[in-house]
Amino acid sequence: MTRLACQTITFGHDQLMGSYPKVLQHVRDAGYEGVETTFAALRQYQDDLPSLRERTGLAIVACHVGYPMIQTSLEDKATESTLLRILQASGAEFLLVSDAAHEDVEAYRVLGQTLARFGQRLRDVNVRLLFHNHRREVEDDMVRLKTLIDCAPDHEVDLAIDFGWVLQAKADPQLVIRTFSDRMGYVHLKDARIDGTWTELGTGALPIGTVVAAIRPLHLPWWTTEQDTTQLPPELSIATNFRFLDPHRRD
Repeated sequence: MTRLACQTITFGHDQLMGSYPKVLQHVRDAGYEGVETTFAALRQYQDDLPSLRERTGLAIVACHVGYPMIQTSLEDKATESTLLRILQASGAEFLLVSDAAHEDVEAYRVLGQTLARFGQRLRDVNVRLLFHNHRREVEDDMVRLKTLIDCAPDHEVDLAIDFGWVLQAKADPQLVIRTFSDRMGYVHLKDARIDGTWTELGTGALPIGTVVAAIRPLHLPWWTTEQDTTQLPPELSIATNFRFLDPHRRD
């Protein structure tokens, strides 16, 4: 059965950096089996990661960084060594990377080539590199994502598709899935209202039933909920998302 993970962005930077163990306990109490988090939090608590994983029973599934971290790692061996060491200590299976949107499609060719180089290095530590989309990358018939992926024919970098941004781009989620079915390694499931406000799963415009029916045949090991902003206390928000999504993985 597909397992459910939680992106900890809902708790905000200060809470992640100041009380990461408490955040993980909230995630565990909500019912999740895994967590995706920031590199800053992993670095802050790097010495405690093995005990935190044992205490909570959570898998640290993924770490999310910005593209500048990848660029710096390729240029500076010390930065690369620190990143790889902390990824290994966390047990993360995936490293997600995102970048500021570019209008110039050719910028994604450069981005793809750079990520492919680093993805090859990550293979040595059994971590899979995934590019995380925002709205702009899904617009214009997904030409930016297609350009990026064309630079990594051997899957040095694949995709983490964020369906909240697919919704914001007014793109067809089924078309996105069909287009990238062999390059999708991971998903973010999140919802938004018609006005673009993020909201908990099942309370917005995302056709979640259609999405999960389309991704189920991909046999992804994890589905991850992500709640960028919320009007609820963060622990209640993530629990609401879990309760909504849990029955869908069992259908």
